[in-house]
Amino acid sequence: GLVRGYWLNDGYEHTAWFMKEGDFVLSPASFYTQSPSNEFIELLEETSLHSISRLRLSELYSRYPAFNQVGRVLTEHYYVRSEQRTG
Repeated sequence: GLVRGYWLNDGYEHTAWFMKEGDFVLSPASFYTQSPSNEFIELLEETSLHSISRLRLSELYSRYPAFNQVGRVLTEHYYVRSEQRTG
């Protein structure tokens, strides 16, 4: 499905990003620091989601060291996409 990330300022919604089927969806600062986010995530279409906790992700990295490379490549990919949106 299609997913939108947005934040509020003075009652107005400001869209930060859209993600499509097959993309990873998260609020990075909230997920990695385990703190509340100012970002909202809205499902715009019927969507099937899978989730993982920060603790479970850390366990996977520890148990399967090769999975660290997958995480690094995904982080690079989405970091570049983030800069392209704001640039």
